[in-house]
Amino acid sequence: MMTKNLYETFSEAMLLKKKLLAILVDPEKFPLEQTALFLRKLPPLTSHIFVGGSTVPHGATEALVKNIKLYTSKPVILFPGDH
Repeated sequence: MMTKNLYETFSEAMLLKKKLLAILVDPEKFPLEQTALFLRKLPPLTSHIFVGGSTVPHGATEALVKNIKLYTSKPVILFPGDH
């Protein structure tokens, strides 16, 4: 099974007038131990998770992405930050 890339996903949604919802998570302000609870409380329409911030400590983004991927199959996209 081939998955669509981000551009294809966004393009298809635009053509079909389908709404997408991305949630931005700042690794500097997000407690890792609350990942599972946070993901359970996301709006049902959430289609993507953006991870990043402007002043993120080294390694925090990677740790958060790994933790998020333990609990969801939603696409995780790095937003400008420490990477």
